[in-house]
Amino acid sequence: MKVKKCLDCPARIDVGGSGGWRKKRCTECQKKHAKELHGEWREGHPGRKKELDKNWVLKNPEKMWAIHTRAGHAHEGFDMENIPIDYLENLAKKTRACRYCGGPIDCVYYQGHRMNGPALDRTDNKEGVLLPEDVQIICYRCSCRKGERTDKEFREHLEGKGKIRFMGVFHEQNYLQE
Repeated sequence: MKVKKCLDCPARIDVGGSGGWRKKRCTECQKKHAKELHGEWREGHPGRKKELDKNWVLKNPEKMWAIHTRAGHAHEGFDMENIPIDYLENLAKKTRACRYCGGPIDCVYYQGHRMNGPALDRTDNKEGVLLPEDVQIICYRCSCRKGERTDKEFREHLEGKGKIRFMGVFHEQNYLQE
């Protein structure tokens, strides 16, 4: 059995087995060290603790949606500098119904996509830079159906249908009302 001395106290550490060579502290000292290290990190990042707290996540679904949506669009190559997270969050809070199908938009934090969840829609579908006046929130179902169509093209597509099915219920042409 190989042993070495703990960095912080006179205790001996068993360094045999998998990963033992990396150990520098006994279990007690490692717990103290981690608490001190994370405490210093939290002091340097006061807002991050709140964002990582699960209860905060469940109470702020619009903020979480805005964070993930902005990051996802940036990952796809869109310039999101002109659209701050707070703007998306406020837009999500104000938008309660899809402008196309009229169905309710439910912004409950959920990993993945739900058909009645919010989706960021580009009204002009230009590539590259997104501006606040070029985005709107619609339901994920309509976002999937719209695809790369412009607002005008999608409305013409829907006019031919007469009705649109949302969550098992057919809605009349309320998506054409403004």
